[in-house]
Amino acid sequence: MKDATDDGIGDVVTRTPAGDLSFHEGTGDPPEPFKAPFKIGYGYDTYNQLVGLDDVNGDGRGDLMGRKTTPASATS
Repeated sequence: MKDATDDGIGDVVTRTPAGDLSFHEGTGDPPEPFKAPFKIGYGYDTYNQLVGLDDVNGDGRGDLMGRKTTPASATS
């Protein structure tokens, strides 16, 4: 993830093994580079990989995409 808060400082999203997502806002201070994290989502344990991308959906903000290890089931 790049700069989600538009303050010019990089930010980070992390995931726990249980699938919880946390947001870590960058401070720009090397001894303490991030503010205290806060939970922004859950249920992401179904993905084996998450990646931050540029704006994919056209809202002007960076996006987070996930990949599952099993293919999606086909429906007709």
